[in-house]
Amino acid sequence: MPRSFQVRATPVTMLAHFLFIAITTLVLVWLLHFREGVAFNSSNKIKIFNLHPLLMIIGFILVGGEAIMTYKSIPGKRSSGKMVHLLLHLIALAAGVLGIIAVFKSKKEAGLANMYTLHSWLGMSAICSFGLQYIVGFFTYLFPGAEMSTRATLMPWHRFIGMVIFLLAVGTAGMGLVEYFQFLGLFHSQEALIVNFTGLLLFLFAVFVSLSCDTMSAIGASVLAHLFGVLAIILLLVWLLHYRDGIDYDSDNGFRVFNVHPLMMFLGFIFLAGEAMMAFLTIPSERQMRKFVHMTLHLIAIILGIVGLCAVFKFHNMAHIANVYSLHSWIGIGTFCLFGLQWFFGFITFMVPGAQGPTRARVLPWHKAGGRALLFMAICAAETGLMEKSNFLGLKPYQRETQLVNFTGLAILLFGVFVNFSVGYR
Repeated sequence: MPRSFQVRATPVTMLAHFLFIAITTLVLVWLLHFREGVAFNSSNKIKIFNLHPLLMIIGFILVGGEAIMTYKSIPGKRSSGKMVHLLLHLIALAAGVLGIIAVFKSKKEAGLANMYTLHSWLGMSAICSFGLQYIVGFFTYLFPGAEMSTRATLMPWHRFIGMVIFLLAVGTAGMGLVEYFQFLGLFHSQEALIVNFTGLLLFLFAVFVSLSCDTMSAIGASVLAHLFGVLAIILLLVWLLHYRDGIDYDSDNGFRVFNVHPLMMFLGFIFLAGEAMMAFLTIPSERQMRKFVHMTLHLIAIILGIVGLCAVFKFHNMAHIANVYSLHSWIGIGTFCLFGLQWFFGFITFMVPGAQGPTRARVLPWHKAGGRALLFMAICAAETGLMEKSNFLGLKPYQRETQLVNFTGLAILLFGVFVNFSVGYR
């Protein structure tokens, strides 16, 4: 099966290793210096809770990401790589289980409800799926080991599901940081900067881990992407029109003005951008026409993004709320600016006036890799935005609107995952 592009694994994995160190440093500085430290048994409930982000970020995500890259970063026989892969994932699983226990313990002692936010839904799904993936992988590839034909059949799915779970965990961490950010009431402070930079670097780590691996067939992934994209649109419209008073940019009702923001950002920067990425696979026409559709859909996405950003700034001005201080806003503004630059350079390189053939060939892998990274950033911005909005609205556990928001977030995340994998092969 031909690969759509190949970014060399060595520089990608080196950047991921560097981000591992940077993220670990930031998390330790945050929890030890700003958040009173960590402890499993303490009269200070904050110290107990702090074990949760420590174990989930460093143990579950960073170590899990290193396990995924093992075959690219460990020199030696494949059997040695397999053993390191297995052991790192076992450490990640143990850290994840302890992190879950820590948060349940802290919430129980504080008298807080469990399992009602999108963050908790995704987190529990990630840890349960991770455990099942580990068990199946252990029995299939290590002991007692399946037949070679069975291994070969399951391998693409093993890799694909592993990457889905990894991205699910990263999305969960981003939403958890936003949730805790709001719970602590952080704004323009040193701690706020550390939390935001931790989230940004975590997403970059996920991007580089993802780029180091290729998985699944394009056709199956694109079909699933269309399914989850349409589902996300339906759920988002039901939420905004039925529960949130509707959509109107020129209304005196600030909430109607704000509702333009999530609709435009999802339709433009996620749904249309995802469809544009899959255009070379899904449009039954000549390559030149596919390129034109790809460019046009991305241009529409930029226009809708501008409208969406104008709407949220207008709402903030109407409500006298500060702008661009949260992780969600940082990721969103960063994504928009980079998206515009990506479109501009893509236009002059591949359309008008168009670069020479050798230049196009050199730029194309990075153009594709940058597009995938930007889609992932947009997905993370959407998920953190939903988490932020849920907290702002004070949605109560287990009510219908809470569940609708959670399922919308799940559909958006899965749309991004399947778009990402559909362009992994063409």
